[in-house]
Amino acid sequence: MTRILALAFGFIAAVSAVHGDDERAFISPGRLAIEAHRYTPTSPDLLGDPNEPIIPLQERAERDKPCATIFGYLPYWESSTYLRYDLLTHIACFSVAVNSDGSLGEDRGWPWTGLINAAHQRGVKIVLVATLFEPSAIETLVTTPAYKNNFFVNIKNKMLEGSADGLNVDFEGSGTVWKAHINTFMAELTAYLHTEIPGSEVTFAGPAVNWGDAWDLAGLAASCDGIFIMGYAFYGSWSSTSGPNAPLTGGSINITDTVLNQYGDVTQNNPEKLILGVPYYGHHWTTVTSAPYSTVTDFVSSTRFRNDEPDSQTYGLLWDAVSQTPWYRWHDGSDWHQVWFDNADSLGLKYQLAQDHNLQGVGMWALGYDGDRTELWDELERRFDTCHYCAGDIHCDGDIDTDDYVAFADCMNGPIAPPTPTPPTSEAQCLGTFDFDDDLHVTQKDFAALQQIFTGDEGYCRDIVFTGFEGYSNGTEVLFNDPRYSGSTDVHLELTPNVSEVTDEVGAFGGAKCYKLEWQFIDTSLERWMRATSSNADNVPNPTIELDKPIRLRLRLDSGSLRVSLGVRETGTTALPGDDGGTAGTIEWVGADSQIGFAPQGKLISASPGVWQTVLFDPQTDPILGFTGDGVLNSPTNKGTLEHVAFSSTGGAGPFTIYIDDVESICDAP
Repeated sequence: MTRILALAFGFIAAVSAVHGDDERAFISPGRLAIEAHRYTPTSPDLLGDPNEPIIPLQERAERDKPCATIFGYLPYWESSTYLRYDLLTHIACFSVAVNSDGSLGEDRGWPWTGLINAAHQRGVKIVLVATLFEPSAIETLVTTPAYKNNFFVNIKNKMLEGSADGLNVDFEGSGTVWKAHINTFMAELTAYLHTEIPGSEVTFAGPAVNWGDAWDLAGLAASCDGIFIMGYAFYGSWSSTSGPNAPLTGGSINITDTVLNQYGDVTQNNPEKLILGVPYYGHHWTTVTSAPYSTVTDFVSSTRFRNDEPDSQTYGLLWDAVSQTPWYRWHDGSDWHQVWFDNADSLGLKYQLAQDHNLQGVGMWALGYDGDRTELWDELERRFDTCHYCAGDIHCDGDIDTDDYVAFADCMNGPIAPPTPTPPTSEAQCLGTFDFDDDLHVTQKDFAALQQIFTGDEGYCRDIVFTGFEGYSNGTEVLFNDPRYSGSTDVHLELTPNVSEVTDEVGAFGGAKCYKLEWQFIDTSLERWMRATSSNADNVPNPTIELDKPIRLRLRLDSGSLRVSLGVRETGTTALPGDDGGTAGTIEWVGADSQIGFAPQGKLISASPGVWQTVLFDPQTDPILGFTGDGVLNSPTNKGTLEHVAFSSTGGAGPFTIYIDDVESICDAP
């Protein structure tokens, strides 16, 4: 991507006038958004089925979490369709309105059963957001004991309705009186909720700039579990000139100043209390000239990354070196238009700031504003998922050897550019494996570090996702052949349905895509079974597995019940995990302890509509039963292939529709 550097003379004067000397001209982005969507209904996918029971928060292995808190606000008018749950730790449901007397107003259909269950199933915490944007109302609430206690009880009950794991208090507005009382209010609220809902987390949406020193930000951090810094709205509808929504640098106030000065005491002494919020939105003005920081003639609207990214490519992406943010412009024949926003490059710099100062994490306003684009998810993965790689060991095979030296050479791209490795190795994999000094480059300095650990016996291990079905078009065959492919089981199946394909017709466990298998048994006999085999599949055929490592699947079954077993072929391959390990060798079932006819009697899964279930096959602890083998799982190389997944009848003919996601080998059973 070519960046055209734009010089911004007079930026200091411009930024010092962003809000004037206080907040009187400033309007909260959250408040503006609520007003704009006052009559917008809550997205149906968030609401889900109100008759479904709410799933408790599921345990999530440390290796499956991002390396820091990733806290995303999800407004009621946006969809959860494209969320990457694997890259989130908290979803803040925006919002329930608060009144000055402590009663609650519009809750937008809370509890959002669809979202809550999707998040909880994946170990992602749900946070309820409580909003109040009228300064006089906030003052009344926080200074009146009876109203304050009303709020405590009412918000606790509202959280319990949806099994919320935390509360985010988003009180915004000008004035100083309520800010003088907010720390006591938050301390009492936090203590109350910790007692009433053990394990709950209480956070506050804090300002980027402490106008007039009205806030005791160190005291605010001490009063609750954390502060989400609203690191945006440095410019907006009130601005007299165009400019960056979230400048990293430049001028008298910026994000760096926010972290190091505005929150300086907290950053130095309690950085784990801070979450740096970033914008997934921008601003559109008409301006007098084409120059950056031009005088504004009119504010047009806020924008969304999902539109700004493609539009910036159409009109030409510009880069403001002063604020380190992107923008673009065009002339419509009458007026100049300017849009300033944030993209993956500028957000990555802010993420680095948070990492450099050991903040708890980062967050965003707002999830959904990126639509189906992947650039911002990719940046989060690059910055916060690298802790799951094996230092110096590209394949996580426990040996730091010549293969790793070859991979290092492929990843090394000098001190001024990120890695551009040969596929399928990714930039994130290069950085997670070889960027020892965390400068986002792979250089000779990192090579020296690699040499120091060239021992061959480090014993590193990493979970390996064979496929999450992302990147494939709907209808594509991946990993599994169609249900009638296997000659062992086609006689048990009706001719139709016979479906094996990537789909996005239901919410995936992670990402946007999952896999669909659909078939029907010929009758209700317990001898009926279906063998979904990977043998020479169009994509990801015969994936190599290590015979002593657990295999984990995410399955969704909306009706009926089945018994599930894993078929492992003992190929003795030398291929790397996930690569094609061939089709020669005997087959053992993992997880099955008996047969009815030839149908393996594996792990029972029963319908749980809309819920992703985790099924784990552990060769170390699960029963092993011979299919074509001897009932002992072994090979000369301790490797084989994931040959098939067997689905056996429990007495129903179907039809059955089962969805599969995130097929992976993990280091240890949870």
